Amino acid sequence: MPVIRHEEQIEVRAPAASAFAVISRDILAVDDDPGSMVGRRPLVPGPLREGFRWRQRVVHNRKLCRTEWTVTRLEPARLLEQSMEHYCADRQQESLGGERWELVELADGSTRVTLRAWRALPGLGGWLQKLLGPDGAALMATGLRIRLAHLQFTAERP
Repeated sequence: MPVIRHEEQIEVRAPAASAFAVISRDILAVDDDPGSMVGRRPLVPGPLREGFRWRQRVVHNRKLCRTEWTVTRLEPARLLEQSMEHYCADRQQESLGGERWELVELADGSTRVTLRAWRALPGLGGWLQKLLGPDGAALMATGLRIRLAHLQFTAERP
């Protein structure tokens, strides 16, 4: 299965613990309005920990697509790694992937945050996207930048 990978980085003017708290809070958030186009909810009760599972959903072309995430490695204020399984009902296709958040506190009290993501796309369509089209990588890069900007904005607010 071909894999698309991307990495983005940002500096947050806040301690690593504050940035990590934003990441954790976003994962634990419940947004489960059945009438909305997107939603998320934990699949297991309790705090964020290795093995913690949560689900995202999006309605795409009037079909429900879902992504299930599992926290695979957790070192609070330093590292969060997750794997994901995605099913697109519109394309009737599954894909696998994951992400890794790394936080390094710098001498001036700010934090360098690196977000790495990967996605394995099955079949001929995956190979074609990897070989011919940078669209998947470009979309992934844009998504990572948006998420890092959200983290920066939220963590830096008093």
